[in-house]
Amino acid sequence: MNEILATARQDGIAELFLKVRKANQSAVAFYSRYGFCVAGEERFRVGARDYKALVMRLALPAPAEGIPKDSTTVDPGVSTNVVAEILRSRQAQLETQVSNAGT
Repeated sequence: MNEILATARQDGIAELFLKVRKANQSAVAFYSRYGFCVAGEERFRVGARDYKALVMRLALPAPAEGIPKDSTTVDPGVSTNVVAEILRSRQAQLETQVSNAGT
């Protein structure tokens, strides 16, 4: 998690969003320790069953000057640059959903 957050900050990502099953309080507590706050709630379906998910958000400060960007890995073979791009893409999707919900 620390590596993902550091990369997101270095790449200038302003905020991160994630979804976690509401019943998974250990995961909610884990993300809360990193500063994520509940931003909303939504339902998701797995097979024939509906579940509640919490949408959690973390605002990130601007990157510190002089921190070099690198391509260290989060998991073997997955560049942090790839993770950052996935995060940017998901942020754009969420912004579109919020925008469409308001119209």
